[in-house]
Amino acid sequence: MDRLFSWYAAWTEQLAGLWRTRRVLLLLGQAGQGLVEYALLLSLIAVLVIAAAVFLGSQIATSLSTTGSQLAAATADAGPTAGSTATPRPTPTATPKPTKTPRPTATPKPTRTPRPTATPKPTRTPRPTATPKSTRTPRPTKTPKPAKTP
Repeated sequence: MDRLFSWYAAWTEQLAGLWRTRRVLLLLGQAGQGLVEYALLLSLIAVLVIAAAVFLGSQIATSLSTTGSQLAAATADAGPTAGSTATPRPTPTATPKPTKTPRPTATPKPTRTPRPTATPKPTRTPRPTATPKSTRTPRPTKTPKPAKTP
């Protein structure tokens, strides 16, 4: 209980500091009001949880220990369940001595791959010559039409 009261004294001191902070914030405006209210609510919940753990802790511990002891007694008395067979314990056997493993053989070293030969330099292709300009072709001559024969 002394720990609870010392914690409560420290908490009230912190709460007083929060109230001073809230008064300063009220003088300056509403900035940060939500954060202060959240901190106050969180601290109140923490106090309630600690108080519940202090007052109900012994009752919870006794109920859990009685339940655990009842379960242990029930499983020890029950033995194997209906339809199941008890498995016999394995009999200890002598561990065989490890056999000597042969030494690994030396692995051959990899051979070096030959370096690729140098590629020949490309040959120079001649530059294309200029295409000759087109010359004008003479106009086709008119061929006479064959005369009509009677």
